[in-house]
Amino acid sequence: IAGWLHIVHPDDQAMMREYFTTNVLSNYEPFNKEYRIKRINDQQERWVHGLGKLEFNDDEKPVKMIGTIQDITERKQAEIALQSIATQFSTISGLEFFEKVCHHLTKTLQIGYAFVGEYLPRENKVRVKAGVGKGKPIKTFDYDLDGTPCENVVVGAVRCYTSDVQSLFPKDYLLVEMGIESYIGIPLHSRAGGILGIMV
Repeated sequence: IAGWLHIVHPDDQAMMREYFTTNVLSNYEPFNKEYRIKRINDQQERWVHGLGKLEFNDDEKPVKMIGTIQDITERKQAEIALQSIATQFSTISGLEFFEKVCHHLTKTLQIGYAFVGEYLPRENKVRVKAGVGKGKPIKTFDYDLDGTPCENVVVGAVRCYTSDVQSLFPKDYLLVEMGIESYIGIPLHSRAGGILGIMV
């Protein structure tokens, strides 16, 4: 445990020591935990999800753990950003809410652009109602969905393209214009379950 704990973030070490000792070593539960580490080479803080299982010797004593550690930093940053949106902007509504959300997302996640758009199914378009690009508000504009990643979002699914999104959607001129490398889009549903719009 000492060899593994030295990469665990100092603020998470006590929690992880307790979890490992109680849940894994004492109760023989599978290791399944999200926690922070500090990378050895650059001391960068990262979120990881560890999954593992103890292996035993002939005397049924644990001798080692076999498992995986997956970097989930981007997902955790997005979760933290969304949680802070829920608490910070709960008293704001309407267009102002979406403008604040876009500003907050670009700052918190250190991304170039964030948009909220209304879905116009008859025209197969999204009307961008609020947005931020390179730290500045973006004016309302209509965006044709044909051949774009947003077209895949309005069917009701989250879409994520982590790299080279321009070559995946060569018809989407905005990706080229804005120099977009990666993309995530989230559908915005009505209470009845229909698609009202998207957040990108």
